[in-house]
Amino acid sequence: MALTKEDGTIVTDANAYADVADADAYQTDRGRQAWIDADAAVKAAALVRATDYIETRFGRRFIGEPLGDVQELAWPRQLAVYPRTGNAFPTDEVPEDVLNATILYAQETIGAGLVESGMTELAITPEIDSSNVKSKKEKVDVLEESTEFFEGGATLRTIQPFPEADRLIRTWLKGGGLGGLTARAG
Repeated sequence: MALTKEDGTIVTDANAYADVADADAYQTDRGRQAWIDADAAVKAAALVRATDYIETRFGRRFIGEPLGDVQELAWPRQLAVYPRTGNAFPTDEVPEDVLNATILYAQETIGAGLVESGMTELAITPEIDSSNVKSKKEKVDVLEESTEFFEGGATLRTIQPFPEADRLIRTWLKGGGLGGLTARAG
């Protein structure tokens, strides 16, 4: 399936919050060479993967409510407000922070920007068993984590923090928190 950008109008088959042109402009302004050098197909796939990640990790926790039952993605939304002012957010737009976070998460997936080098997954499934976790300590601001393990049990799926992108998304979540930084059963 080709990349189809959600622009706030409930686009049929939308699967990304940003398109390659958005991402190229954003990354070029920041001099991110790995993105600039990547193939267009890799960029498009990375943007779809990043949107999938946002939808899976945050989709149900965004402020406001989806406009309807048939939209593909969590945005656009009704009853959403600008986090800093509390003013109503337009129901026919996707927040720029969500668009930019999509681009930043996509950057994390492309690695060297070549198909043959593979693409990195944003959520990591390590060889760890849930019964192995003896104790876990996490800190959200300043993102600190420590874990002690026992032996044996079920595989865990962990979420790696991406501070630059996570910060953009955080402002649009109910309660303004990231959550999901703890390991969870996969």
